[in-house]
Amino acid sequence: MKTTLQAYRFALDPNNVQRAGLRRHAGACRFAFNWGLARVKAALAQREAEESHGLAGDLLTAVPWTLPALRLAWPGLAWPGTR
Repeated sequence: MKTTLQAYRFALDPNNVQRAGLRRHAGACRFAFNWGLARVKAALAQREAEESHGLAGDLLTAVPWTLPALRLAWPGLAWPGTR
């Protein structure tokens, strides 16, 4: 069976208020991505240090690879069912 993919392209023409909102949203996304990346890199560096001291397996620091793991680690954020 042959699958056809179709895409649409839209041109945005935001006013000044909408443009400011789009920029704030993009900045918040970048902040969250950089925070998550730093968290994962720190966990990997910690694991590497632990391995160099002879630890292995379950004794190593867990790396928050998944979105739910990163959500739980986000400071000051209470997700439903986590309390």
